[in-house]
Amino acid sequence: RPPRRPLRPSEGERNSRAILRNSAQFCAIIQTPRFAPPKVESYHKVAQLVLNTGAAPVPIELHGAGCKASLIMEHGGTLHLPTTCVGSASTATLKLTNPSRMAVAYEWDIPAKLEATLMVDLPSGVLRGHESVTLTWQFAPDKDDQYLMKVPCLVSPLGEKVDGSTFDVAKQLLTCTGVGATGELRAEPSVLDFGSVLVGDSERRTLSLINPTAVALYYSLTFEQ
Repeated sequence: RPPRRPLRPSEGERNSRAILRNSAQFCAIIQTPRFAPPKVESYHKVAQLVLNTGAAPVPIELHGAGCKASLIMEHGGTLHLPTTCVGSASTATLKLTNPSRMAVAYEWDIPAKLEATLMVDLPSGVLRGHESVTLTWQFAPDKDDQYLMKVPCLVSPLGEKVDGSTFDVAKQLLTCTGVGATGELRAEPSVLDFGSVLVGDSERRTLSLINPTAVALYYSLTFEQ
């Protein structure tokens, strides 16, 4: 019979402890395997637990997945905002998806010069693994112009690293495009001539209102006495 030897954790393992029960000494080892994936993919390894008694090794399966803090933005990271009349506002939606298993936090870092022009209903939040959220963006142009806006989205994993330090923050860019336009309304004909009409009778004429711009306009027709 081979001499008894205490079980010891292999190099890199830690947290061993001995337990005394029924006057016989047993050694229980709490192993803490370390998983540090070098890239984004799924991992599967089999560890062999070899006993001192010479028994057959005991296989232990190890599974893990390397993840990266990132978000998938709908439309390839480009948000096309509708042409909007100066002084009014329009909206468009954008879907964000967390493609990994781990939870991530996000925050939109809208530049100060765009805060009055571009707004979002959920400027920050948390997405669990494989979770999605639909954001509503509001576009309020202040001049007749074409707009090309870059908005950073700051993304990071939740929690802290094993050593207590924080994770690096990734930056993803959303490109927003839109057009601010001045509305114009034209009437044809510009003068309606009813001619001579018998008292007590009525006459009708057709008036066409034309919007030659790309923006939606609301109108109100009033009559002056």
